[in-house]
Amino acid sequence: MGVCTLKKFLILDMDRCTGCEACVVSCSISKEGIFDPTRSRIQVFRDESEGLAIPFVCEQCEEPPCVEACPVNALEKDVEIGVVRVNSKLCTGCGLCVEACLYNGVRLNPKSNVAIICDLCGGEPLCAKVCVPTKAITCVDYSDETFREKMKDTKKRMTTFKSIKEDFGGTEHVC
Repeated sequence: MGVCTLKKFLILDMDRCTGCEACVVSCSISKEGIFDPTRSRIQVFRDESEGLAIPFVCEQCEEPPCVEACPVNALEKDVEIGVVRVNSKLCTGCGLCVEACLYNGVRLNPKSNVAIICDLCGGEPLCAKVCVPTKAITCVDYSDETFREKMKDTKKRMTTFKSIKEDFGGTEHVC
């Protein structure tokens, strides 16, 4: 693993998430110009029986497996700000990037069949701005401390989600 290239990233705190999906709606409207949660870069998995809401978004991996999985090089890591960029003209919609993502952070747009990945809205993520009441989503500047917090929250979310998935019979990409 090389030097961390992240400038900013999102911290998603599932303990604060109410599942209201204001983040999902604002993302789909700002990125796609339409209210369609399936076209959002952020998703919220809910388990009503457990009272859980687990937000998922691109984790901005240092060495993104989605980029490596793309057979046509439609994805690339923007080392300037640390996000994964999608070249929609090259993307074939094969879904290998979706399968490669360990964090449910990559989706295929159901209309265009092109990969969609959070780009942090150019550094001012709208999802974090609309998550006002609980601050379950925060955009922070990189530091060793904030990165440790991000990794702790990510591990907790993924461990909880994997446990729930097992209860559902191991269904992949439940979101």
